[in-house]
Amino acid sequence: MIDPERLKRLLMPGASLRDDDDKETKQESARRSRSADQSSGTDDRQESMIFVAVANRENYLICKERKIYAAKNPSLLARVKAGDTIVFYISKYGQFAGVYRVTKPVYQAHAHLFDSALYRYFIEIIPVIELPENKWLNLAEVAKNLRMVKDKHIPPGKYFQATIRSLDEADYEYLSSAMSKAMKMSSKFSAAGSRLQEGNDDT
Repeated sequence: MIDPERLKRLLMPGASLRDDDDKETKQESARRSRSADQSSGTDDRQESMIFVAVANRENYLICKERKIYAAKNPSLLARVKAGDTIVFYISKYGQFAGVYRVTKPVYQAHAHLFDSALYRYFIEIIPVIELPENKWLNLAEVAKNLRMVKDKHIPPGKYFQATIRSLDEADYEYLSSAMSKAMKMSSKFSAAGSRLQEGNDDT
């Protein structure tokens, strides 16, 4: 079980993992890894995997802020390991919001994260790509290029209904490239807006 005080800090808005990570010993990391194997089943694979996690907007924003993701059922996170990649898909909006790297093996705890329900299985994540909400990538615009969407004649959202599922390398490369481009465009617009504002301030 994770230290209750550490989990409490993780669940606080604006919490940072850096201080806790500096204090965490190798012995604690090994113990947590063994606990994860016992709760989720062992997985000796060496290569990293890529997953799509389906969430609503509110839950995703909590994951983004607190750098953690949780599940009630251990089977949902059984295959997720440290070093894996998670792409967040926002179901109601039909958009991809960000890419994150898993930094800690799944561990057991008891906490209310997203709602009044009790969540018991947690992973910690760090951002790789975080799009501004107005730049989230629309599934409808990229579905035709995704191997995961096998039947192009049905709504592509039907392929993104599972809470978490694996994503192949080709689809991930396409999505991450498209999201990176969206991020760069957002940065350019922000820079242009700042220069325009500076010009107005000088007049």
